[in-house]
Amino acid sequence: MAQSVTRYLTALLPRSLVDIAPGAATIRRYDRSLLRGDLIAGTTVGLVAVPSSLAMAELAGLPVVYGLYGTLFPLAVYGLLATSRQHVIGPDATLASLTAVTIGPLAVVNGVADPARFAALAAGLALLMGALLFLAGTLRLGFVSEFFGKPVLLGYINGVALTVIASQFGKLLGVDIDATDFFAILREAVREAEEANGATVLLSGLLLMLGLAVRRVLPIVPASLVVLGVGLLLGWLAELEDRDITIVGEVEGGLPPVAVPNVGIGDYVDLLLPAAAFALVALADTIATVRTFAQAHGYQIDANRELTALGGANLIGGLTSAFPVSSSNSRSAVNDATGARSQLAVVAAAVVVAIFVLFAMPLIEPLPKAALGVIIVIAALGLINVRSVWRLRRVRTAEVVLAAAAFLGVLLLGVIGGVGVAIALSIGVFLYRSARPHDAVLGETSDADGYHDVDRWPTAQAEPGLVVYRFDAALFFVNAEYFRLRALAVVDAANPPAEWLVVNAESFTYIDSTAVDVLRQLHGELAARGTRLCIARLKGRQREIFAETGLTALIGPESFFPTIRSSAAAFGRRHEGGS
Repeated sequence: MAQSVTRYLTALLPRSLVDIAPGAATIRRYDRSLLRGDLIAGTTVGLVAVPSSLAMAELAGLPVVYGLYGTLFPLAVYGLLATSRQHVIGPDATLASLTAVTIGPLAVVNGVADPARFAALAAGLALLMGALLFLAGTLRLGFVSEFFGKPVLLGYINGVALTVIASQFGKLLGVDIDATDFFAILREAVREAEEANGATVLLSGLLLMLGLAVRRVLPIVPASLVVLGVGLLLGWLAELEDRDITIVGEVEGGLPPVAVPNVGIGDYVDLLLPAAAFALVALADTIATVRTFAQAHGYQIDANRELTALGGANLIGGLTSAFPVSSSNSRSAVNDATGARSQLAVVAAAVVVAIFVLFAMPLIEPLPKAALGVIIVIAALGLINVRSVWRLRRVRTAEVVLAAAAFLGVLLLGVIGGVGVAIALSIGVFLYRSARPHDAVLGETSDADGYHDVDRWPTAQAEPGLVVYRFDAALFFVNAEYFRLRALAVVDAANPPAEWLVVNAESFTYIDSTAVDVLRQLHGELAARGTRLCIARLKGRQREIFAETGLTALIGPESFFPTIRSSAAAFGRRHEGGS
């Protein structure tokens, strides 16, 4: 045991720059023929990231400059540490809305929301989330991302998208809406509709139609940039404040201070569970996105290095006043479409954002906040994918039900509650499928070689008195009793009565002590029925366990067969040698 732990810990130690910072290693031995494409892509992504980041800061409940803080250093660190060549991280709608919901109640001091405490808690949340992700990557826990099935993620993301859109109703209507949950927002928006500012509604409608038209007619042009440009032009040319249209107003530029967030230990304890939920959501989204680009371009990604890269991005974000950041599908798509072929592109994008933060912040002061709301709505609309949910029915109808449950979980319980529902559904599906795996009675047919499920092959049948049973899972405490009951059920249903039950054990890749006890019990119950238990296709390690626990001696060495066909042949000769 001690040697195994030592080997595991030794394997975690980095051996080269590639192990520590794959992106930095790529840039160090950079292929200059990629430079032009990477610089064009990086510049484009940087320009697109500016309006998106400003909008996401608004969504998170922070001054707009904090969105750029969440892009600047985190994006550069991610580029240096990541294995993906096209993936872009930054403030995204899911975590931004989660941040607002999570931090809001904790930032209240003496019944009044404290903006400084809100910002500090948001940075503390990013720092804690980053630490969890970095630790998970270091310990090679990237496999955890596999626990989020596609149906649950699709339902969750669609629910978050609708909630994010609803959260912008206040900006689009020019009214104050305090609710944070989907249906509560709708109720409050209906009540406040009479108080809506006509000029704001008109401006929001025009900008939304413009953005959607650009996305449809000129998809190569980032709609967020167009909305930002038109919004700024209107802000410079018209006196929007005279029409009671809210604008961004005075903002401070410059690089963010580098400091540990000013929050206490008790605050970190309160933030630990939300940070873990944020990390799980970011992990699942990031791994799904980077794998898509890696497959498209024919290279491999390391899920664990992606975890440390995303963790490092949030750690530096927490130290530079940012809020939690995650995968940005839209900016990643722009990066890929404009020619990014290495991690240098995202580093270049971070430089573009830095230039904007240092020199161009005063330019956005006349920007109407309705424009930021429109940018958020357009980004959220891009997350809605009803068609993919409906396609799930081609696999199983239950997949659509799972997606719908996750979707309703977000709408009914809020984004935080939706995370809990998504996690519970993912774990529940895993446990159910482990506890109740598929099984089959097998038979031989002249239409195909081998033994097949008699329910799928009507012509398949075994020799009378022989029952061949396959259990499609490892055998352990979760499903061992189910296996016993199913095996007895197929024996009891056999006509004529079963003389032999041959268990096809090829799926028994793991057996625990509970399974051993259940197999002992099954042997005795079958013997009482006059049925002989036989095992076919048992793997090497499981053979050792059978021998070491006495199962082989109990069942009888002669009852083990390398193939189903050899067991059927032995059944045919059963009277020849008195066996």
